Amino acid sequence: MNGTADGIGLAACKRFAELGIKVCMTDINEEKLQSPAEAKILPVVGGSAANLLRALVDVSDRAQLEALCTQVYDRFGQVVDLMFERIAAERFYILCPDNDVTAEVDNKRIQWGIDDLIEDRPALSRWHPKWKDTFERFMS
Repeated sequence: MNGTADGIGLAACKRFAELGIKVCMTDINEEKLQSPAEAKILPVVGGSAANLLRALVDVSDRAQLEALCTQVYDRFGQVVDLMFERIAAERFYILCPDNDVTAEVDNKRIQWGIDDLIEDRPALSRWHPKWKDTFERFMS
């Protein structure tokens, strides 16, 4: 995850660590990434950094992203194929499939959520009684 030195990114990493997920924390702020972030995550992973990788990365720099892929592979012994494919295709945003729905359905749901902001609809309007039918038509 990027932007993990504090705020939502740090909170997400902490939760992932609590669930036993291997976490790669990246940020552009080295001081915050190494000190406060580490202090908040290490207790969650039992004080061991085996399932934790911290990396100073500027995500606008392709070479740094490619180096990050290598670091993740070296640390966790896993190839993140989707990440490699997206970086090779020069696609910055990576939506990891959950195999629960198709990519087309994911994309439409994301579009609806973005339109909630643009059209000033209530948050998560697809479940709101006023918008539920409109959402169903949008998805069909």
